Amino acid sequence: MPIYEYGCQQCGHDFEEMQKFSDPPVERCPECGSLEAQRKVSVSAFHLKGGGWYKDGYGIKSTEEAKSKTDDTGKKETKKTGFDSKRSRQASMKQAFRQIVILIWKDLLIDLRRRENLLSMLLFALLILLVFHFSMGRQTAIFIGLLPGVVWVVFLLSGVLGLSKSFLQEMETGCIGGLLMSPTDRSILFLGKMLATTLFLLISQILFIPLCLVLYEIEVSDWIEFGLVLLTGTLGFSSLGTLLSVMTASLRGREMLLPILLFPLVVPNLLSLVHLTDHLFFGSHVRTVESWWTLLLSYNVVLITLSIIGFEFVVEE
Repeated sequence: MPIYEYGCQQCGHDFEEMQKFSDPPVERCPECGSLEAQRKVSVSAFHLKGGGWYKDGYGIKSTEEAKSKTDDTGKKETKKTGFDSKRSRQASMKQAFRQIVILIWKDLLIDLRRRENLLSMLLFALLILLVFHFSMGRQTAIFIGLLPGVVWVVFLLSGVLGLSKSFLQEMETGCIGGLLMSPTDRSILFLGKMLATTLFLLISQILFIPLCLVLYEIEVSDWIEFGLVLLTGTLGFSSLGTLLSVMTASLRGREMLLPILLFPLVVPNLLSLVHLTDHLFFGSHVRTVESWWTLLLSYNVVLITLSIIGFEFVVEE
């Protein structure tokens, strides 16, 4: 049954009564007992979403007042909606960041516990360095001049060794199926895997490159710029390497296919890294440093963007 609101004209007391539609209006005031009670027309106890006459104009005598209140309500609703969408974006960004951190921590924990990947990469890098060194014979000065190129060639060869095992262990254990079935965006999965690979390769470089600098008595002119060179070079290599390692993880002869596909695509990156490292080691290529930085950064942006876009299609296949 509906609830009606009454007001006493004698004492001003307001009260409510639950009545049927067919019941006559209440005339007696329960407060003073007079017969001056009258049914009131009041604003509804519910409201519809949005603005308009049903929300703001009902029970308001002035049309301008109703219009003003409707405009104010619309502005409040718009402001509230904008605030809610901003808060939703912030929450989604925090969730995405948390998922990426979890994926990075998972991969690093697995690699550091097994240790075989890191040790095999370091031993392989040292063996290649020794092969290059002894192949030059007594011409040590020539070898030192070629050291920037040797360092990055060693990094590529040992990095392929680590990339070939990154998705292989997850394919063997079935972990990749669980990751794909999880309610996580494919781009987040790629970024987590790529950043974990980047950190793993940076750890191997931090252990290998200082050894080369000490053995051949090389002084780096700018350590901050050298760190940026290592970071940008590793990011481009790991982004493309992560995509190609997913493509070849379930194929026969993946150990051969991965370097065949990877090496030609990283040639622009490799040229930039060698010239920038040569500049930091020996002070050469001063006039072309800016051009090599431009090529390195732009090519990295292209590699990372195309890898993120292509990862979803490769995984679905």
